Amino acid sequence: MRLVRFRHGTRIATGAIEGEFVRPLQGTFFENPVPTGEEVPVVDVRLLAPVLPSKVVCVGRNYVEHAIEMNSDVPEEPLLFLKPSTTVIGPGDPIPYPSASSQVDHEGELAVVVGRLARRVPAEEAGKLRTDSGRAGRGSTGSARSARGSRPSSTRPTSRSSVA
Repeated sequence: MRLVRFRHGTRIATGAIEGEFVRPLQGTFFENPVPTGEEVPVVDVRLLAPVLPSKVVCVGRNYVEHAIEMNSDVPEEPLLFLKPSTTVIGPGDPIPYPSASSQVDHEGELAVVVGRLARRVPAEEAGKLRTDSGRAGRGSTGSARSARGSRPSSTRPTSRSSVA
């Protein structure tokens, strides 16, 4: 099963892909995720970005090989920067490149969705953001820790294959 946001005609909804069908939910992944009982053929929908974030917090120069490529060191603390929420696109959507770009780098990315308001969450409290038994999209200790701007050295990636 794959959780998705999709457009079917003029309707935008959340649901789950099972086989050749999307099974819409009454609510969202976070609130009232109850199946409607409908089945919509996957070929009849356009998959959208899975969430509409209020902000996108990024971590830069977080692995050794890329830092070396950029003639830079891996910083002691995560290098955080923001991107506009409009940078989140759906699967298969074209990636627009700014016309002013002279260099475009490819990178593997990991997204964590915190399903509750969270600000200055102490590491020991971060686990409490998760309120169920693993439903997709809930909070994670790592996301709260990164948002605070600290990461234990034991979790600092050491190679491109361990991007966090």
